[in-house]
Amino acid sequence: MSTKKFPSFYPTHITVPHQDATEKSFECLYRFADASPATSSDFRARCNEPCTDRYRKKHQNNPRFYGTSFFTCKRKLDKLQEMHPDGFATKLITNGAVSQELGLSLKETKHVCLWFYEGCFPTGFKV
Repeated sequence: MSTKKFPSFYPTHITVPHQDATEKSFECLYRFADASPATSSDFRARCNEPCTDRYRKKHQNNPRFYGTSFFTCKRKLDKLQEMHPDGFATKLITNGAVSQELGLSLKETKHVCLWFYEGCFPTGFKV
C-alpha cells in the first residue's frame, strides 16, 4: 500500500489534486477498461492516456486532467459508446468499489475524478 504520496508526474504549476478533493469510498463506480477484471493500466490518469497535443495543451492547467474518471451511472458510459463508437466501441464497461485509502476524489453529479496515491489502484472491477 501507499504512504499517501502522489505520483511524480503531477505538475507543480497548479494544485493537483483539486483543492476540494477528499478521501471518500464509493460502493459502485463504472469505468471503461480493456480487460475484465480491469488491470492497473485501465486506471491511468487522463494525462497518461493517448491524446492529441492540442487536447493536452488545452487541459494541462486543469487538475482533473491528472485524475482518473469514473461514473456513478452505467448509462453515461453507454451513451459515450453510442456517441463515439470509434473511441469506445472496443472498451468494456466495468464496475467495482473504490476505497478511500486509494486516493482523493471529487464527485460532480454522475462523474467522479479520482487522484490515486502512488502505487494504488482499485481491484475487482469487472464487467
